[in-house]
Amino acid sequence: MGFLSLEEFKCSPDTSFSKGTWEVEYHDRTHLPDEAYVGLGTIEIEECTPKGNSFFRFHPVCSQQLEERISTAWECVQGEYDVGKATKSILDQIAESLVRLGLMQPQFEIGDCDFVNDRKFAIVVLDTNVLQNGVVRHLQEQFNRTQIWIVIPTVILMEIGEITANLAIQDSGKRTQKKCTLLRRRPQTTIAPQEVKWIKKYFPTETLEL
Repeated sequence: MGFLSLEEFKCSPDTSFSKGTWEVEYHDRTHLPDEAYVGLGTIEIEECTPKGNSFFRFHPVCSQQLEERISTAWECVQGEYDVGKATKSILDQIAESLVRLGLMQPQFEIGDCDFVNDRKFAIVVLDTNVLQNGVVRHLQEQFNRTQIWIVIPTVILMEIGEITANLAIQDSGKRTQKKCTLLRRRPQTTIAPQEVKWIKKYFPTETLEL
């Protein structure tokens, strides 16, 4: 078994996983005690190529088992239990992570895909969900013959900033189960800003002020 925190992985010189079994766990300081982690499942990496490609399987725990683990981790935290709500949020975020990694394909509600493919360029206006789910990466792959131009409304950036500020305030004080709703907002303060930075680097981007 190997254990590696996200920060350690980001600081690693080769930023690649070794062959073997890895535990996937999460911690959130708003409602979990220090050094308390909840296991989400395991990843089995079966082979790694010289180019860094790998074949792996993710084995998530079932929702009932996850609820039991959350209950155990929350025993010393004040507040009413809402384990079911927290479990759903965590499972949803696992799915969103798989989409961002390209391991799951999101469903696009586009009536005529050929209409987009036949165009030289397409203008895409983003919202917070698109940023959080990493949809732009999949649009680039699906419509690779079309130049995608990105429009980011200023109100979206303001919303991300406001959520970040509110989370910073709620991070302080006592840990409580009532803060489990923050699990849902956390990616908007961590994933969304990274996605905006990536989009501005690789796409023609315009900020829309309303």
